[in-house]
Amino acid sequence: MALAIFDESLIELPCDVNYDASKCATSAELLKDFLKRHPNAATVQLGAQAVLGFSHDGDSCFHRTQLAASGDVFCVFTGRIDNVAQLRRSYGVAGGHGHDTSESQLVVGMYKALRNSLGEHQPISAEAALAEMVGPFSTVIYDNEWGHAFIAADGDSHVELHWAMCHDRRIAVSHDVDLLRACCPTTHAPFPPGCFFSTSAGLCSFEDPGREFRPVPHVDSSGRICGSRFVPVEASPEPVTCGRVTSTLGNIGSETDLTAI
Repeated sequence: MALAIFDESLIELPCDVNYDASKCATSAELLKDFLKRHPNAATVQLGAQAVLGFSHDGDSCFHRTQLAASGDVFCVFTGRIDNVAQLRRSYGVAGGHGHDTSESQLVVGMYKALRNSLGEHQPISAEAALAEMVGPFSTVIYDNEWGHAFIAADGDSHVELHWAMCHDRRIAVSHDVDLLRACCPTTHAPFPPGCFFSTSAGLCSFEDPGREFRPVPHVDSSGRICGSRFVPVEASPEPVTCGRVTSTLGNIGSETDLTAI
């Protein structure tokens, strides 16, 4: 079970969405509730911009939540990657053989490989890197040095991920749907499968690069409208104007050694 809370400056919501967060908890209240629901959880406060938390509640041998850090890059990963060894070789990620490198370490290493390739003639794209990951997963990355957030989820929604706006306009991302439903009843919605969100790129599809999205009201299981979910433009007959910006990660930082937490 994972939780990330980001300052609103890091998560500029796609399109012109006006959330009513007046009935939602503050980010501090949401974090307090998360720790109450998951008393064995660990959290990392990353300055004033971000908080990452994780718990092993609900973990299994096929579905794990991990936290890894390398320098000022922090990652919470939930799920599994079935081709760790292949990706480790492809992206030059330091570590042992196969699963001796954890999924969270691998994701941090891949993020840094993308970041460091930006000055090259043919930089690695985030879409291509995520599309190579085989298995059910969701991941949240925060680059503390450069103030950059990155969120991604697999295309089959095997690892359900939701996001919501808190009363203080900070954005919470979590697998604990009940937590977000209780604390942010008017703003929580599913994170779009097969997509990633980054501070520099906004919301993009890695399964269908170039696809544009539009917000539609999200109706929860009780029939209540709460927040917006994002659907492909072609899924709606109405015209939309939601531009997709470049999917580069931004010119951010340099590589350091991986350290699992």
